[in-house]
Amino acid sequence: MSTSTPLSAWQLSSLLIPVHQYKKTSIPNPKQRPHFLPIVAYVYRNRFAIASQVQRRFRHILKSDRTARRHLAELEALGYLAVVPTRGTSPLWPKTYFCTPAGARRLRRSLEARGKPGHVIRVDRARPGGYSAEHVLHELLTTELLLNVRESTYAEPGFKLLQMERRSIPSEPSFAIENRARTTRLEPDAWFVYRQNDKGMMCYFCELDAGTMTKDQLRAKFWRYETWAVSTRGCEFLVDLYRRHGAENPHAAFRILAVACDREQNSDHRRIAVLRDAAQPFVNTASRLRVAAASDLADMENVIELLGGR
Repeated sequence: MSTSTPLSAWQLSSLLIPVHQYKKTSIPNPKQRPHFLPIVAYVYRNRFAIASQVQRRFRHILKSDRTARRHLAELEALGYLAVVPTRGTSPLWPKTYFCTPAGARRLRRSLEARGKPGHVIRVDRARPGGYSAEHVLHELLTTELLLNVRESTYAEPGFKLLQMERRSIPSEPSFAIENRARTTRLEPDAWFVYRQNDKGMMCYFCELDAGTMTKDQLRAKFWRYETWAVSTRGCEFLVDLYRRHGAENPHAAFRILAVACDREQNSDHRRIAVLRDAAQPFVNTASRLRVAAASDLADMENVIELLGGR
């Protein structure tokens, strides 16, 4: 007969603690490897990443999942990376890595040693209380989207990925929107620029939709795109961007890549209709919008088709 006592409500919060916090990685005398700083920089730029994403990004160095996990454990031991305390997840939730303040300071010193400004690397405050699973999932899905784009454009002849940005977006002054009714900002989850042979360059703004926003919130988001696209700041940002990458006669063109990843299983495609309906009142934004289900992006051909390659 079981004599266990049920947990009281005061004790239930202990069940939200991720399993990885109970078992810490310990590696004595970890090595300093040449590729560690690029890995730390990758995790920093993307905020959060799991081992499989790091391994795919550095597959030329990390030949297997086992090697990737061992090297990430060494980076943990060095204090450059740590595991995100993601509350309320399944025991099967993988280790999610982030760049520690020590890792950010190491990146700063590396930039300064090469004569580059180190202040561009922000030292984030620690969050010992943890992050919600929804927030971490959204960030990991954005990391996955950018990784899918990188893998697809590198594998497809005629494509060249020119620039990707994510961490710099909140501090970009060109994304401010000034309107008589209100002052706000355009804040895509990420953006990238690529060049395609015989077709020129295109900038894509990425929106990862996890099914948490209402239709009114989505309309407000698309209103910001519609307003920013015709603003002086928006046009100058795009023209300058293309000119920096070698365009001789740049135009203020861009597209929006919205990826639907609904919380309910097998409902990504239903969410696509919601996104298109929310954008429909904004004619120019609706014409720029490319919508995809997250479940379809694992296929590189689908990514290339979204980018207009086929």
